[in-house]
Amino acid sequence: LVVVDHKEKRNALRSLLKSEDVKNALIFCNRKRDVSTVQQSLKQHGFEAGALHGDMDQFQRTDTLEAFKKGEIRLLVCSDVAARGLDIEAMSHVFNFDVPINADDYVHRIGRTGRAGRSGRAIMLAAPDEKRYLDMIIKLTGREIPRLELKDVEAADLEVGTKIPRVRGRRGGSRNDNPKPDSNGSGSLSAKKVKADIDEVSKARKPRAAQKPVENNDEKFNEGTPVGLGDHVPAFLSREPQ
Repeated sequence: LVVVDHKEKRNALRSLLKSEDVKNALIFCNRKRDVSTVQQSLKQHGFEAGALHGDMDQFQRTDTLEAFKKGEIRLLVCSDVAARGLDIEAMSHVFNFDVPINADDYVHRIGRTGRAGRSGRAIMLAAPDEKRYLDMIIKLTGREIPRLELKDVEAADLEVGTKIPRVRGRRGGSRNDNPKPDSNGSGSLSAKKVKADIDEVSKARKPRAAQKPVENNDEKFNEGTPVGLGDHVPAFLSREPQ
């Protein structure tokens, strides 16, 4: 187990690949888009790595898998879905770039190495906010995972992590979505302040201009003739009230 911040994970992975005797390795990520990100990062730093995830078509997956089995690609960055069904006996390493959300997936991943009496190593990179998932793995396996310190990568404190994993790629919203705390520190606007704001807005509004009365030059209007009926008025309207 290597505990580092998320921003140091790729650096830690490269350090492990240089220090470990890696003949071939599966590198597991929890999300498909992270598979591509990690693979591109490794290639930029001179590592020959392939990618395998569920969004690839069957031809790409088969071609990449064959290249890995033949040793043309030593590193294969993959998701859990794509890695199921792989049966490669001489697998020297398994790296968990992310702590698996499901504890059962951890057992499934590390079982890819050390097969048929061979030795193998499984190393997991964990950030402090992944402690919740790590605790579930320890509970399932019934054993602590030995810690490994890297000389060239700064370690993180696992105990200060929150129990809720971070959410990447937040969409919408901003830091100013929530109202600033009032003077009482309650975090909400007081009723007194809201009323004062309403009064201030009301005073600032200009009163509507008084509407001028509609002038009527019709002489018959003042003679008691109902408006809008013209010269003819029905008899029942002309009667005096009883």
